[in-house]
Amino acid sequence: MNQPQMLRLSGLPVQHGNQRFKRILGAAGLKCSQPRLKILDVLCECSEHGQALTLQEMHTRLIDAEVPISQLCLSQALRRMWQGGLVWRNEDHGYALVSGVLDVAEQRKAG
Repeated sequence: MNQPQMLRLSGLPVQHGNQRFKRILGAAGLKCSQPRLKILDVLCECSEHGQALTLQEMHTRLIDAEVPISQLCLSQALRRMWQGGLVWRNEDHGYALVSGVLDVAEQRKAG
């Protein structure tokens, strides 16, 4: 019996995005975890629209998508992603993917 394919927050199949996100985390020297995959999903979706989200906005999106994550866990994950060069923080305390991060994952796949 076929199970319905789970969707990413951005509407794409989970399996399509997870491998890409795992390569992104690995390139930054970060372990792969479900919260980090979901956070990258939100950041990827926002980068497609040129948005940066505050911690509170990102937390709200994750909770609305039924991703159980505390603000503390989110804050720590974003800090580690920032230290790993995956995200940047603007003057309004909004987080977004560093440009070119998604390309690095594709280069790693090809290499």
